[in-house]
Amino acid sequence: MKAGLALLILMFTIPAAGFAAAGSQPTKRKIQTSFGSVLYTVIGQNLNDKDTSPVLIAGLHGYGIDESQMRTLVAIEDLRRPYIYVAVRGFHDLGDNSYGWFPVSLDNGQLQITAQDLDQAVARLSEVLSHLNIITNTETERTFILGYSQGATLAIGYSLLKPSRIGGCAALAGTILPHFIEGIKTKGEYADSKLFIGHGTLDHFISVEGMRSSIEALRSVGVRPTYREYRIPHVVSPAQRNINCICSSECIFFFEL
Repeated sequence: MKAGLALLILMFTIPAAGFAAAGSQPTKRKIQTSFGSVLYTVIGQNLNDKDTSPVLIAGLHGYGIDESQMRTLVAIEDLRRPYIYVAVRGFHDLGDNSYGWFPVSLDNGQLQITAQDLDQAVARLSEVLSHLNIITNTETERTFILGYSQGATLAIGYSLLKPSRIGGCAALAGTILPHFIEGIKTKGEYADSKLFIGHGTLDHFISVEGMRSSIEALRSVGVRPTYREYRIPHVVSPAQRNINCICSSECIFFFEL
């Protein structure tokens, strides 16, 4: 393997240590889609409150690993409302039980990602989420994406291109690709975008300077994400692991419907 590509894979695979859902037994299931079967894992759920519709949280893992990473990303058992938390396996099979959401490569040290691959990933995620809404009897406006690294990048892109199809998005240690910003068509639609982005100031793989520039680019086209920085490298901070911190005090919109 070339050193540059190895570094690229490392960039998307640094594990996010955290907490498993207490008392839960993850259950693996499959969805049959137009592009083949997609595996997902039900990590945890709390459906005790019969008077409140549950939220669906879809976790998107980083590049070069699988959906099991999302089990330890946040303390989901502490979420104070009915929920169903599932982790989806990436659509792009890298071999050796590792997956991604879209192909990446290096050309003269520059990251190469095609617009076609990005659009395909967004379309496939849209289909998967539609299936999950039917399976779990949940609504699109109560569907939230939680993404890490490359999964966060896709989560951001999806929230920008299909804002009416989800209730919100939390993206941790990802990046904002120009293709997704260019895909924004109507500025006013994103004035109250329910998008949380968290990034590490010590992230040497996806620089905080680049993220700050991307945040400004989003704001210039009418998208106003909630943006927080943490003094951490390419990992998830203890504050971010607290799902209620991300979804309430840090990002009021997320589960306050």
